[in-house]
Amino acid sequence: MNDLQIHWNNERMDSLLSGISNMRPIASTGFSNLDAIIGGWSQGVSLISAPPAAGKSTWVLQSVDHVARFSNRRVIFVSCEMPSVSLIIKSICRLSGERDTNALSFGEVLSLSRKLADANNPRVKLLLSAIETYTNEIAPQIATLDDIQSVDDLFRLYETFPEDEPAPLCVVDYLQILRLQNADALSDYQEVARIMSSLCDLAKMHRIPVLAIASQNRGKRNTADFSALCGSSTLEYGANCVLFIEADEDEQNQQDCRFVTLKIAKSKYSRIGSFDMQFYPSSSRFVEVMKP
Repeated sequence: MNDLQIHWNNERMDSLLSGISNMRPIASTGFSNLDAIIGGWSQGVSLISAPPAAGKSTWVLQSVDHVARFSNRRVIFVSCEMPSVSLIIKSICRLSGERDTNALSFGEVLSLSRKLADANNPRVKLLLSAIETYTNEIAPQIATLDDIQSVDDLFRLYETFPEDEPAPLCVVDYLQILRLQNADALSDYQEVARIMSSLCDLAKMHRIPVLAIASQNRGKRNTADFSALCGSSTLEYGANCVLFIEADEDEQNQQDCRFVTLKIAKSKYSRIGSFDMQFYPSSSRFVEVMKP
């Protein structure tokens, strides 16, 4: 006997209408041009892809630091590749650029960390000011975790959050490194497909945005289309939003400032488009190029 019952839409209109609020963006991305196109980060999986060393982790970190700092939503940043302390240094470098056009570099932070007692050093003062801002305005709302290696661990983590509070936005850096338990019999393509499906389930179950950084196929690097994604068909169809950071080869070799383009290749609930940015690798900052 089949116990499945159909509840026609007229019987559940209240729940359907209340679900509309879950579809609205929960926070600004921190980039006004991107907000103007997609409205902000919304429930579902958003993929961010770029060639190696193009700044995709840095870009996502800048966005979710903004979420942690200026919204009422916490952030879980799962780093499968980079240690948590490196992410925090990147944030401190970027924050220093808010106070001084000559922002601190990653290497300078490491060097100055041995001289914190030198109160007369203006660069030390800049570092301490950036650390204070991070400690007071971002750190209480974000957890950078470098000890979660599987989707199963991620699901268990989210089960610990109170059901009566909004669950944290989730970042996965990056998708192809995250693992599935008991996946020995799966090919790489199958495992990526299962991971993507699981992240979609996580987003739906906890009504959160999941930002998943995705690597690119070797033969398609710096190609801002779906064929560049490793496991392209599964990732393309499962994602609500797909973003590419692209730059020509000459720009990728620039150390001080690179001009890049953020391309919104897919957005289920809004239009697509693109806009330009300046990327400062040494200080881990992206700055939008505003149109006149």
